Amino acid sequence: MITALYAGILGIMYVILSVQVIKGRFHYRISLFDGNND
Repeated sequence: MITALYAGILGIMYVILSVQVIKGRFHYRISLFDGNND
């Protein structure tokens, strides 16, 4: 029961983090890697 609860919480956190990263990459127009043009 506790394992399923923690797995659900971590899954939701993973989705939220992924959405934030995707939004940030679109904002700064970075498609792959770190976007450094050196």
